[in-house]
Amino acid sequence: KEPKIKKSFFSPTETAKLSIVDNEKFVSETLAEIHVKQGNYPKAIKIYNKLILNYPEKKTFFASRIRYIEEKITYT
Repeated sequence: KEPKIKKSFFSPTETAKLSIVDNEKFVSETLAEIHVKQGNYPKAIKIYNKLILNYPEKKTFFASRIRYIEEKITYT
């Protein structure tokens, strides 16, 4: 018996589908700010909450960013 080789070809369609999947593992301040600038406030808040868990020493800063975003939501 010969071993079966599964050929996998690059599929732009499949790659595009994967690009819109949220990667919950990758969070950064920069990514959060990009979401703020794009007006995606819920996503930015979610990222800042994860950053609080990952970097508790910066909790106060991240909490202030969340308050800032929540104020933007309230006054929009």
